[in-house]
Amino acid sequence: MDAAHVLDGIRPLFLPANAGREVVYTYLQAGLASLLGMRIYTLRLTSALAGILTIPTVYVLFRILVRRRSRSVAALAALALAISFWHLHFSHYGIRVILMPLIFSGVCGAFWLGWRLRSAWLYS
Repeated sequence: MDAAHVLDGIRPLFLPANAGREVVYTYLQAGLASLLGMRIYTLRLTSALAGILTIPTVYVLFRILVRRRSRSVAALAALALAISFWHLHFSHYGIRVILMPLIFSGVCGAFWLGWRLRSAWLYS
């Protein structure tokens, strides 16, 4: 219903239902619904795509964080995430919590790169 409201032109910063929620997931659902139509499978596709996108994001994050054997460690972390019960469950379930690992991995990777670039710039 929230994605339908967004498509109708109501674009709040927080959704008042359920004591207030952020709208990132709802806007992603509305974008897919505008492309593919408002169906239950389209709304769940948002979670599936977020879950799929999280796996390479985790791989890249571990490649950035680990210096030695980074390829094997990153592949193992991405594999563990890909077969994790919770990740698979929330990728199919269709709720906004699936965005948490994706956003967290992206923020941690950006922070780590920024910290390394800052250190390289300060000490060179």
